Amino acid sequence: MPKLAPEDPAGAKIDLLTRREKEILILISEHKTNQEISEMLYISSGTVRVHIHAILHKFGVSDRKQAIAIAIKNSFI
Repeated sequence: MPKLAPEDPAGAKIDLLTRREKEILILISEHKTNQEISEMLYISSGTVRVHIHAILHKFGVSDRKQAIAIAIKNSFI
């Protein structure tokens, strides 16, 4: 019987993120609102929403708290 492939390494999900998504993940972990993030990064709040949606999709979670938990688990934040 063939062996199953091992689980992805702990940081694999973090590695899926772009530089901008990583910046935004850090800011949402600091409880910044979309508006605050958009002002800090000089992007529209709609763009922030798109990045957050991408983060949640890549992590396979449905909310910010779960994304933050993954980041903490992987020692990203």
